[in-house]
Amino acid sequence: FVSDVVVTGLKNCQSKKLSRNLEKNQLIVKLSCTCNLEGNYVMDGQLIVLPIQGNGGLHVQTNNLEITVVSSLEDFQKDGKKHWKVKSWNHSSS
Repeated sequence: FVSDVVVTGLKNCQSKKLSRNLEKNQLIVKLSCTCNLEGNYVMDGQLIVLPIQGNGGLHVQTNNLEITVVSSLEDFQKDGKKHWKVKSWNHSSS
């Protein structure tokens, strides 16, 4: 269990790919990010037969984290111009 997590560094993400699926009306964005996570953890479990317990501070630094965001879009008109509205989105990272 982790809590009080603060993520920094996302403003420096680089866009690797931007595409639009016209059939599904989706926008796909792929980003490469280096970011840091700070927070607290509590662990209470078992690895095979070994008990694992602990708690404390958490620091994670990622290098070249790949984030993919797929947004479902809705087209609409405003002031005679075509716009997109994000209806929903999913993200994954590796």
